Amino acid sequence: MPKNTVVIVIFILILVAIGAGCGDDHDKMMSTNNTTEATILSVHPVDGTSGVLTSTSVAVKFSRTMETMSVMSNFHLSGGTEMHEWRDSLAHSGGWGMMNMNQQNHMMNWMDSIHTAGVFHWNSNRDSCRFVPNTPLDSNTDYLCVLDGSGMRDHQGGMMGGMSQNDDGHHMFGFSTGNGPSGAPKLVSAIPSDGSTGVPPNSAIMFAFDMPMDTPTVMTNLHVIGGDDMHMWMDSLDHHLGMGGMGMMGMGEMMNWMDSIQYDGLFEWSGGMDTCIFTLDSTMMPNSDYMMFLYGDVHANNGEMMNMSQQQYDGHMIHFTTGP
Repeated sequence: MPKNTVVIVIFILILVAIGAGCGDDHDKMMSTNNTTEATILSVHPVDGTSGVLTSTSVAVKFSRTMETMSVMSNFHLSGGTEMHEWRDSLAHSGGWGMMNMNQQNHMMNWMDSIHTAGVFHWNSNRDSCRFVPNTPLDSNTDYLCVLDGSGMRDHQGGMMGGMSQNDDGHHMFGFSTGNGPSGAPKLVSAIPSDGSTGVPPNSAIMFAFDMPMDTPTVMTNLHVIGGDDMHMWMDSLDHHLGMGGMGMMGMGEMMNWMDSIQYDGLFEWSGGMDTCIFTLDSTMMPNSDYMMFLYGDVHANNGEMMNMSQQQYDGHMIHFTTGP
């Protein structure tokens, strides 16, 4: 055999051997990836739990890192009459396994339409998430959480497998809430507190209430002002002997004035909607007097209005002084 032919044959044999080896490694990799499919390890609240707080969040723990968008788009939480109607329809149809694809899509579109709105929070490893509803759950209400296992993926694109399923690939668990808070809401604490001095000019402001609040009414009626503008406003208010000494037109003019001189900022609410942190858009002036004023129709999530009439200025007024 010619020398060149021998070299070509040897080269081909080497390529075949390398290809076979790569194929083995690829098969081993695929096998390794498929041996540990993602499963749901735990949920909270546990299925069948009653008396759950209306401020609760829903948590899911997975066995491995997840592709977060696939989980969030296949997570559904609903409650009340509409949820029961949905579940009755599912039972009447015999469950997922007895429906065709169009019927399954119809059921999930229905669930999407009654889904509770909220925000997802993931841990750093992305194997655990917590769903915080935008508003507290209704009291004395049944809730159902549905996770569509067929649509969820792990971080490598693998499908869910071996879930503790209870209906053909769908993981469902239910719970019921207890009594929500009753009565008029009260302001529990404020930071800075009334009379505080030496407050850092870059401080945020915090208000804590004794129950979940109707957050827009708080954000609309919380005002922060300071410096000469605040002193002029207070002098005018004292001249009229407080809000009670003015007619509706006078009160409206005072609040329009306050709106024009107040600090703007960003509100962040706790999951229970009972605590807010207000971060000002700009730093406060050093060595200056400031005032926080919560005034107006402030409501709790239960619809009860905060009683402002017992306050000195028909509202919660808190003064503090910044430091250098």
